[in-house]
Amino acid sequence: MSVIDLEGVKIYYASSGTGAKSVVFLHGMNCSWRNWQRAMAALPGDYRSFALDLNRSGQPKEGFIHPALADTVSRFIEVLSLGKVTLVGHSFGGLLALHFALGHPDQLERLVLVNTGASTKGHKLINESILHKIKATPKSREFMESLVGSFFYRKPPEPEFKLYIDDAMRNRKKYMLQGIGYSLGVGLEEELKNVKAKTLVVYGIKDPIRRVEHAQTLKDGIPGSRLVIIEESGHLPMVEQPDQFNAALLDFLTG
Repeated sequence: MSVIDLEGVKIYYASSGTGAKSVVFLHGMNCSWRNWQRAMAALPGDYRSFALDLNRSGQPKEGFIHPALADTVSRFIEVLSLGKVTLVGHSFGGLLALHFALGHPDQLERLVLVNTGASTKGHKLINESILHKIKATPKSREFMESLVGSFFYRKPPEPEFKLYIDDAMRNRKKYMLQGIGYSLGVGLEEELKNVKAKTLVVYGIKDPIRRVEHAQTLKDGIPGSRLVIIEESGHLPMVEQPDQFNAALLDFLTG
């Protein structure tokens, strides 16, 4: 794990490869940078990849909210001289990637949105109820295991799942509350037509919290975008069905 200081905000990240083309991965709320390890390993030799650890990284002064985090990602890309990148975002990280695409189009070559949406309208987990529950419930490993475990249709082996929980436990409660609270007010449906980057939308069809309508709205709203459905997968297709996910990602990158 590497760390870089961006004007007082420490960003932790894992990296792989030495190629000239860059892919930056953004994980979801209470998920893990490790969710991307198989995808990173599958990239061709002319790519290098970076998976940001949002659980461990610092908070922008504006808060743990998508526009401020998008500015931080922009600064990360600038400081590391990555040029135009492919940005891959999952869930909360997908909404963050969407904000980045709208706010920093000159740094974006391609966009991949995984089990996410333009808003949380109709979301089966992110609502006022879960916000109140997080506020009222002491943070514990038992609570996090129950929460993260509910994301999966095909739960990974226990040693792998344990590492995901270790990482999720690093997420600060105030970050969770800020991020979820901000997400509840986001509605980017009308702005999707302004996304200029070539875009792939990926959806695990057995997702218990994001609806297929969220993926379809992205596909219909972003000009020229493609939608790939991953069978037998819940909220994390890159973990649950890595072969299907990686095939879709590589086809998109090289097509």
